Amino acid sequence: MKNSLLFFVYMLTLKVAAQNTEQELIQHIHLLEQQEINAILEKDIKTLEEIWDPEFTVNNPYNMIVPDRQAVIDRIKDGVINYSVFTRDAEKTLVYDNMVITMGEEEIVPNSDNPAINRSMKRRYTNIWQNKNGRWVIVARHANQICSE
Repeated sequence: MKNSLLFFVYMLTLKVAAQNTEQELIQHIHLLEQQEINAILEKDIKTLEEIWDPEFTVNNPYNMIVPDRQAVIDRIKDGVINYSVFTRDAEKTLVYDNMVITMGEEEIVPNSDNPAINRSMKRRYTNIWQNKNGRWVIVARHANQICSE
C-alpha cells in the first residue's frame, strides 16, 4: 500500500512538472511571436532572421506562397509588408515533441498615404514553430484575410 501511494505521488509530480514545462514553452513561444511582431513593425531584419527559419514558407493573404525567408524579407525591404499596427491574439497553442503550432486572429493596418489602403484588416493565422538546434524558429505560416460582411 505504501509503495502504491509513493508511486501515485511520483506520477502526479511528473505530470505537474510536464504541465509546467509545457506552459513555460507556450509562454516562450508567445514572447517570440511578440518579438516577431515588433521586428516586422520596426523592419528589424536581423531579429527576423533569428526567428524565421531560412526555409520559412508563407501562404499569404494574397493567395501566394512565398517560398523562403529571403523572399519575405525582400517584401519588407520593398515596402510590400509595411504596417503601422500589428496585433495578434493566439487563441490556441498546440505543443508536440519539437513542434508548436499557434492559431488565432491578428489585425494589421498598412502604413500607407493612401486612405483606401490604410485601414484595419483582420486575419486568421497559423504559425508553425520547430525546435532546430536548440532554437525555436517559425518554419511555416498561413494567414488569410477575414472578409468583411
